[in-house]
Amino acid sequence: MYLRRKLSYVILMGLIIQGLMSPMNIAQVFGYSSLSIKLKWRVSAGTGWTWIGPYAADLNNDGLMEIVIIGQKGIAALNPLNGAVIWSKPYAAAHGPCEIIDLNKDSIPEILFVPDYINGTAFYGVLALHGNNGSIYWCNREAAGDDTYIAVADINADGYPEIYSAKPGLITALTYDGRIFASTYTYYPCWGGLSIGDTDFDGVFEVYLGERSESYPTYPSGGRGLRAFWADNLTEIWAHPDILCSSQAPVLADVDKDGDLEIIILHQRGGIAVINTDGSVNTYKNKYRKQLSISGLPNGHDNPPIADLDGDGNLELITCSDAKHNPTQPKIFDLVEWKIDATLPYPCMHPPGLADVDGDGKWEILDCNLQNVTIFKYNSDTKKYDIIGTIPIKMAHSFFIAQDIDADGKLELVFNEHNSWISVWDVEAPAPTPLPRSGLSFYSQYRTRVPEYVSSPDQPPKISAISPNDGATNIPVSPIELKFKLLDFQNDLMNYTVTTNPNIGSASGTNVPSGTIITVPVSGLTPSTTYTWTVTVTDGKHTTTRTFTFYTKGNVTLAVNISPEGSGSVAKNPDSVNNVYAYGTRVKLTAVANNASVYRFSSWDGDLKWMGSNNPATILMDGNKTVTAKFTKIQYTLTITISPTGSGKVICNPSGPYYYGDIVKLTAVPNVGWSFSNWTGDLTGNQNPTTIIMNGNKKVTAVFTQCRYNLTITIAGKGNVTVEPYKTAYTYGENVTLTAIADSGWMFVGWGGDVSSNENPITIMMDGNKSITATFVLREGYTLTINISGNGAVNKDPNYEVYTYGENVTLIAVPDPGWKFIGWSGDITGNRNPYSIVMDGNKTVYATFIQEQYTLIVNIEGLGNVTKTPDQSAYIYGTQVQLKASADAGWIFSHWSGDIESVDNPVTFEITGNMTIIAHFALKHFTINASVEGVGGTLEPSGVIIVAYGENITFTIEPNVGYHILKVLVDGEDIGPISQYTFYSVNM
Repeated sequence: MYLRRKLSYVILMGLIIQGLMSPMNIAQVFGYSSLSIKLKWRVSAGTGWTWIGPYAADLNNDGLMEIVIIGQKGIAALNPLNGAVIWSKPYAAAHGPCEIIDLNKDSIPEILFVPDYINGTAFYGVLALHGNNGSIYWCNREAAGDDTYIAVADINADGYPEIYSAKPGLITALTYDGRIFASTYTYYPCWGGLSIGDTDFDGVFEVYLGERSESYPTYPSGGRGLRAFWADNLTEIWAHPDILCSSQAPVLADVDKDGDLEIIILHQRGGIAVINTDGSVNTYKNKYRKQLSISGLPNGHDNPPIADLDGDGNLELITCSDAKHNPTQPKIFDLVEWKIDATLPYPCMHPPGLADVDGDGKWEILDCNLQNVTIFKYNSDTKKYDIIGTIPIKMAHSFFIAQDIDADGKLELVFNEHNSWISVWDVEAPAPTPLPRSGLSFYSQYRTRVPEYVSSPDQPPKISAISPNDGATNIPVSPIELKFKLLDFQNDLMNYTVTTNPNIGSASGTNVPSGTIITVPVSGLTPSTTYTWTVTVTDGKHTTTRTFTFYTKGNVTLAVNISPEGSGSVAKNPDSVNNVYAYGTRVKLTAVANNASVYRFSSWDGDLKWMGSNNPATILMDGNKTVTAKFTKIQYTLTITISPTGSGKVICNPSGPYYYGDIVKLTAVPNVGWSFSNWTGDLTGNQNPTTIIMNGNKKVTAVFTQCRYNLTITIAGKGNVTVEPYKTAYTYGENVTLTAIADSGWMFVGWGGDVSSNENPITIMMDGNKSITATFVLREGYTLTINISGNGAVNKDPNYEVYTYGENVTLIAVPDPGWKFIGWSGDITGNRNPYSIVMDGNKTVYATFIQEQYTLIVNIEGLGNVTKTPDQSAYIYGTQVQLKASADAGWIFSHWSGDIESVDNPVTFEITGNMTIIAHFALKHFTINASVEGVGGTLEPSGVIIVAYGENITFTIEPNVGYHILKVLVDGEDIGPISQYTFYSVNM
């Protein structure tokens, strides 16, 4: 019983452990019916400890968001479907934030980050990896880089982003391919870093940096706090040296709703500042938004999320913890009303993250505390934040990713646990549309930590790639196209209009993506005229207008010739009576033969020679032109077909080539055995020879038929002739076999008529009508009498009633089953079979047959005996015999083999020849069932034991520790608590 109880306990524990790893439905735990979060997968990427959360971006253009994780052992990219490592590299950083963006416009995103170590060797600088395989795109060790956030944006609309990085003592600006184009000094950005944007939307980008302030230590030996730089040259615009920044990048958001972005920064002494784009403190609603110490507010160390959390239209900020990562309760601070709105109960090391996990379009707060991830939702009725669910992850990093990583249209949450472990949770809520840019730190260059799509920083749209070039001359007056390319820095959709003066066309378009090339067809141009065209484009925030000019050329002439003269003509479109065209006109030339049956266009010569035989062809009038259209006479084909193939031929005179109006004589010539029948196709009738006129391609078939012949057979005497094959008429060359068959008493003597031979059968070829006579004569000869003794027969070859003198006859004796032939007597003697006899008189022959005698041998395998009924030394064919097998003691009969295969006993069979039969006997076997009651010991052997007759077998009983043998039962009889028992000579 003890063992059984213990086993049940282990099974129960196994089920509990398995249940913890199964997907959890949060609604079942907390009763929030619309919330369902299930574990999709959890794996270790092998990248080691990290202070940075995961990133997600489509690294290989498969439509999925691959996951990137960086730790103290390296960087890895994971398959979003199952967590399998796609690639990993030994480029390590415990705090290595990255930016994932396409640097070189090859549609493959690159990963920018600052590793601490490469292959175990200390590294300083910026590293760019190809996202699809982790290979190095470029590496710049001179660039600033030391655990800080990198900023990336296209500041000049050339399609290639610029890169900004910082470390203690240096800020660098790099081109997309890793070349430094600007740098400046900075004191100590710690684990913080850079943000970038055109915050006042004037077309010029700014870079923002948070570093140590003058109080940490005192300036100028210390840093300059919150700083702003021009992005194109890194010249400082303004600074707030009294703000102490640590592991955060400035956040850019529109707090006062004036259309510009404010710069929000935490002061690491429990304060907050909201700074306008010109460096002044924001005072929206008469609130001075720079306070270096706010009662109840934690010190503020990491990047806070900033969003409208309670639906009141104001932006809130969430902050907690300090520089030593001591967990504190998160505080929700209203940036407009400038007060603490709420305090969440569970302390965190980093400010919580945001996600819409229930699909209602509002943000939930995901508090990653020491015990689990607690989900809070604002309750508009109670004005409080309710707990609506929990995800069972300890020490999950607050910098998680909320993204549709597997393209199923639903949201996934991607966590790490400050180590290599990544877990992905399926959320039964729709993914945001469009998807957030989760390849950037905190989802955008603005660092708001809100998982929604935020476009790249603004600049006005750019109009480039102009055609014709501005100020171009010698533009043709034929219809042309105006072309230009539209670029938008933030990849917003654009609307555009195009106008011309004088009016030669216009165009407009809406929702055009960045990088689109616009083509505007224009027509109606006149020679020697100046035209202007104006393009206006807007992305909804900014508008760009540019005007361009071009000048058209004068007139040119076009001369068209025909070769040979009179063979055709050329149509011109547009046509000109005096062959004068405006410069640049495109003229379509179409060559037309005067008589399409006689001539065809062959090629162009002169200024259109390069077009070859293309018809129609277009010529550009960019000068005076001369063109010749060449025509050639049409050559026609005459195709002759013979039906059936091989039956004849047709002679053509002349043999070709043929042109319009040629007369050709056709003569049909049949092969031997064939005759001409008629013409088909472009000729009809049976006239031969005949003529045909070549006024087009012609196809003629000459039909021939085979000649047919009669075969007449005449009989002389008594007999008949078989004809194979038999037909009423035969075609030329057909073979026919004739076989003469004489009536009884008659004999065939030969063929006459068209065949002279005595060969029988004979084959003739039908090369004409045939008349053949088969001659038979009366047979005069001797009789052959056959007598039989016993059972059998004698065959005669040939088998006639009478035979002629000297004719040979073969006799074959054929015994019945169970009989044998022993010899001839009468006019022949001996036992030769077959036997040939010469008919030199009447003959009488006797054939003698006797019955066969067969033996029956019975062998025994094993121990037993067999009785035969009847028991004889020999048997004649067909005798019925019964065999009965009797086994010795300990044995049983198994089966018969040899000339009989059976398990019947007795068995009856018929003698059909000498026979050998084996009776098989097998030892008896017995079954012993051995088992133990209870669980306190063992029995060996145990279970179902098979024992042969007469065999000994011993059983050993052994108790477990703490048990003893109570009793042993053999066939129900208690034989006492013995430890061993033996069955001797088992026989039942």
